[in-house]
Amino acid sequence: MGYFATGTVRDNRIEHCPVESIKVVAKKERGYYDYRFEKLSETFVVRWNDNSVVTVASTCHTISLLSNVSRYSKKISSKIKIPQPNMVTAYNKHMGGVDLCDNLISTYRIKIRGKKWWWPIFTNFIDVALVNSWKIWKFVNRDDKKSLLAFRREVTNYLLRTPVKIEKNSSTGHASQFALQCENLIDSSGHYLSKIIDGKRRRCRYCHTHSRYMCQTCQIALHIKCFKDFHNI
Repeated sequence: MGYFATGTVRDNRIEHCPVESIKVVAKKERGYYDYRFEKLSETFVVRWNDNSVVTVASTCHTISLLSNVSRYSKKISSKIKIPQPNMVTAYNKHMGGVDLCDNLISTYRIKIRGKKWWWPIFTNFIDVALVNSWKIWKFVNRDDKKSLLAFRREVTNYLLRTPVKIEKNSSTGHASQFALQCENLIDSSGHYLSKIIDGKRRRCRYCHTHSRYMCQTCQIALHIKCFKDFHNI
């Protein structure tokens, strides 16, 4: 498909590749390897005996050049040098990208639950996009030490302050009353309205009755209907 890849594979994933079996390779000395090359798909497979038998497949690396790696030998109670195919060296050098991404996602994962089966997949797409965007940001702005949490907060604040146009289309029906009210929740100066975090009601600065909403920029309580009128004073 035009993509290059290198990774470990299980024994039952290489189909009829005539590479020596795991049992045979395991009885060989440490550092022993056997390999095959499939011309049609240009796939290289190597089976290498280390602490255990490892099978690596690649569409961009081969076994050469061999490198020597240090391993501890119980027989002589000291470290020895054993040959390592280039495919295994490249895999060890670049592995861990997916694991690192999963680790970063789990740190600040979106925890809003939904009843739809596709909701976890959708929120995971957002988390992956944020982590990848943060990585690109760090690469472009190497002097900026902005953390992932700070980056997510900045993206969230930007989205909250960006006005959203609600298009009224006869084919999709009329916009709900709540959606129409949301047009007034964000004004041109960046003020936005949201629910009070502690849930306690406060007196609206405009009509002086209790409200569960407040302007996060002004830090004052306001109703949805009072938000626009107050900021036009």
